[in-house]
Amino acid sequence: MGPARDNVFAVVVTYHPDATAIARLGSLATQFANVIVVDNDSGQETLTALRNEAGECRNVVLINNPKNAGVAAALNQGCRRAADEGANWVAMFDQDSAPAGDFLNALADQWALQPERDRIGLVGVNFRKPSGNMLIQEGTGLAEARAVITSGSLLKMAAWRDVGAFREDFFIDEVDHEWALRARRRGWQIKIARRVLMEHTIGSPRQHSVLGWRPMVSHHSALRRYYMVRNRLLMAQEHFRFDPLFVGQQLARSLGESASILLFEPDKTAKLRAMAAGFIDGVRGKTGRSVRATR
Repeated sequence: MGPARDNVFAVVVTYHPDATAIARLGSLATQFANVIVVDNDSGQETLTALRNEAGECRNVVLINNPKNAGVAAALNQGCRRAADEGANWVAMFDQDSAPAGDFLNALADQWALQPERDRIGLVGVNFRKPSGNMLIQEGTGLAEARAVITSGSLLKMAAWRDVGAFREDFFIDEVDHEWALRARRRGWQIKIARRVLMEHTIGSPRQHSVLGWRPMVSHHSALRRYYMVRNRLLMAQEHFRFDPLFVGQQLARSLGESASILLFEPDKTAKLRAMAAGFIDGVRGKTGRSVRATR
């Protein structure tokens, strides 16, 4: 069955969302018949604001985690709730993502045109960054993809059940890429819509200027740098033989990010130490929530 308003649930993971992100739930509630918000212990004030917004929308359900369970666990919670209520598809969003008003209809139309649509397990979307740049060159139709980011992706529940849940021991970062690799190994197709269907922010981007070069740098925290490095190594151990090009590119990103930190970012020592710790834990095969997150 193809994606439609009555069988697609939107799942939004929140963690200390600002007022703009909370208000955005209202627009999601007009596009999707059912919206599930999974909050990772954002605090009582934020939880009250989320409850108020959910109450006004009526078709928004709020799941409150008493502690930060991580992105993967929150996504799995939302998927399980959606599956229990009969969803065939789940549209997943980060709190800082703003989908187009015809997001669902556009993806449903493109899905229907695919010759092997029943084997499509995940459809990601092209998005515009705060810099104005797009993820890929804009166009029409769906393109083949090795992996897509979680936010803005349309997940088939049959694929999620077949492939298995998102890896909760990753906690955050590379959760989406690892699942996509597992899905392709099971024979599911991953696609990406060429049309820009979302505004999305990665990290806390800032533009820098050096001799006419104006790079946009993500400025992720030291903790996120830890998870990125560790989980890329864990993913490499599982999937390098299946897709050495993609996995190798992800590993190479860590080298580029190290250079970016040295050139542009504050807290260089803390971030580089976190990356080193992530490297050591990745080599050792250590998973789960980092003790850094408790400090």
